[in-house]
Amino acid sequence: MIQVSTNLTLFLKIFLPVFYLVFFGSFVGALWIQNYEYVGSIEGDSLRYGATFLYLAIIAVLYFSVFKLKRVEMDSEQVYVTNYVKHFKYGRQNVEKITVSPVPFFRLVTITFAQKGHFGKSVKFIPSMARFNEVLAVCPEWQEKVVEKT
Repeated sequence: MIQVSTNLTLFLKIFLPVFYLVFFGSFVGALWIQNYEYVGSIEGDSLRYGATFLYLAIIAVLYFSVFKLKRVEMDSEQVYVTNYVKHFKYGRQNVEKITVSPVPFFRLVTITFAQKGHFGKSVKFIPSMARFNEVLAVCPEWQEKVVEKT
């Protein structure tokens, strides 16, 4: 069993959201607790509403991007998927296709299943390309399911 998702997944999925929610949330909370008319040359209410909007917008971005990432491990017969709380394994016959999509600065891999599983019909992860290619080289059956997007 080889972990094909990058080690960065743990940082992106756990540490980044926790630190953002705690520290920027504390900042926004402090803005609402303090009743300053002006903070520097910025009107207090404008800063409060702007910071609150930014806080909620970034939470939405995190929810729809980073929270969807999973840690994935593969061997010749199984795919093991975890969200760091629950772990599930899927057989190779249940994997319909593996889509590799380039996005700025990294690649995103989507594994689409034939049947809906606990994490849904598909899971997304950021691969460690060296380990991902190693698994594909060892097991040509996985290579047949890979679809490269450009």
